[in-house]
Amino acid sequence: MRTVHLVALTALVATTSACADNSSSPTVEDGGCAGGKCDDVEPEDFACKDMQNLSRRPSANVLTELNDPFADMLKLGEPGCPSTRAEMMERFRNTDTEGCEGTADGLRTAVVTETGQLAPESTNSFRLVTTRQCADRERHELVFSVFGANESRLPDSVEIMALDRDAGEFNYYTVEGGEVAFHGSSTDILKGDAGRCAACHTGGGLVMKELRSPWIHWESPASTPGAAAILDAHADDLGSRFTGSSMESVTKAGNREWNETRINTMLQPEGDFTPADLLQPLFCGSEFNLDTAATSTSRISRLPENLFGHCLLTGDSCEGTHSGESRGVSIDQETYDAALEAAGGRVQGTSANDTIFALAFVEPAVGDINYLSQLRTMGVIDRDLTRDVLSIDFTRPVESEERCELLAFAPSWDQLAALTTDDGEPEPPSGGDTDGGSDTDTDSGSDTGDGDGDTEPAARVTAAQLKAGFIANLQDAGVQADGEGAASQLLAALQNEEDESAHAERFRSFIETCNGRDKRELIDDVLIAVNAALSVARSHHVMEFPATAQQYTNLPDNPRAHLDPATCELVE
Repeated sequence: MRTVHLVALTALVATTSACADNSSSPTVEDGGCAGGKCDDVEPEDFACKDMQNLSRRPSANVLTELNDPFADMLKLGEPGCPSTRAEMMERFRNTDTEGCEGTADGLRTAVVTETGQLAPESTNSFRLVTTRQCADRERHELVFSVFGANESRLPDSVEIMALDRDAGEFNYYTVEGGEVAFHGSSTDILKGDAGRCAACHTGGGLVMKELRSPWIHWESPASTPGAAAILDAHADDLGSRFTGSSMESVTKAGNREWNETRINTMLQPEGDFTPADLLQPLFCGSEFNLDTAATSTSRISRLPENLFGHCLLTGDSCEGTHSGESRGVSIDQETYDAALEAAGGRVQGTSANDTIFALAFVEPAVGDINYLSQLRTMGVIDRDLTRDVLSIDFTRPVESEERCELLAFAPSWDQLAALTTDDGEPEPPSGGDTDGGSDTDTDSGSDTGDGDGDTEPAARVTAAQLKAGFIANLQDAGVQADGEGAASQLLAALQNEEDESAHAERFRSFIETCNGRDKRELIDDVLIAVNAALSVARSHHVMEFPATAQQYTNLPDNPRAHLDPATCELVE
């Protein structure tokens, strides 16, 4: 099993630029690359013959295996590989012309900064995320990212991700140090065969750390000082300006498409992945997002439910902009301010003691939530199995060693095959099964995600089979349903076909217990628990800068600190 532990992601992406005049170069249409493929261009005629292969694919010429907009550009145009971001963008202008006749046509750029909205005077460089939407492509199909841009310069180096429509996955590239390199595909990342891009894109898809409003490092609703000046100064290379809300839509659309491929790839018994790999986002999570307790202003009045537990414990659809924000634990601004001061809250590189929207915290990734929604729609998991798992150590919804270690009891493909009867139907698990139950509660926020219903799965793997396999392996290991520990809790839950609503009620009861606590004592404990999750997040590559989220200088740095599921009091 390739368990890739939670690694948060920041939207992979790059920027654009301009260079020499290659107006005589063949276009995508002239070169036979219409539809995102260059099948009519022979390898000996590729413009780029020296692209580095930094993946672990054993290929003499990996470019022959790639069919995405960036690969198409490398196969056409002037001889040689692009050596800078500017040269890369000029080649796109000369080869990727359908629907993008103007210099900046199809280009949209978002500005990202950790400190610019809190301390404009401290910011002299930004990250830029640029999309190029030409031909019939969706915006998520070609994305660039650069670091260290300002009004006077755009860096030479750039990161690129491009969607291969045929494969249904992203390919990852860099242009830096005068060379272009391939770092692997989404599937390569999951197999452990990718280059450095795997450090951030652990789930294989687009990454945007703040994937819910109000996007603390992106524009919208707040404007970033200096953003307009950068885009004005480099209009030909960056195109029009877009915001955090727009990038959220791009990221979700790209990940929905990739998740479908990911699941179908994972479901092949003859492939490279195990059932434990398939279920990792349920037990462990492969990414995380940052959210904030305050939404439209910097003032805080509520600690949202999704700060305390996974949104799928009480609803089926929580991929939207807001999750659990209409429910939770009430808190007043004065109490929060006093607790924040005592905790030593600060955003490094600024004089601020909090992010622009109060109380940033770590939550399960929306990309993982969509993945689970698609698994449920396909019938591979159901609500009962989802809640049976997520109810374990539920006050640590993002990364729980106890929950993740339970993947060791996942059945093998051979075990699952043996759980199928002669008529092709799965055997029911001992102890019972449910494929939906009578609990119809849903998130009451402004969610628009999908995931309701259980339909015919893409492969003969069902929630009933998975439950039966887990039960058998737990029992074979001597686990008792009435015993102590996470394994016993999982076994008892899997054998109880009527506990689906009970999991939701247990979580709601926990929220009520938290509401009943002294508010100052509660927020003191919450800040320690939030700090613990942020400490874990900061250990991952995607959290590039200390200022990504506020730090608490007076609090203990204990990554296992969390709230007790029964008392809502701190456990360290």
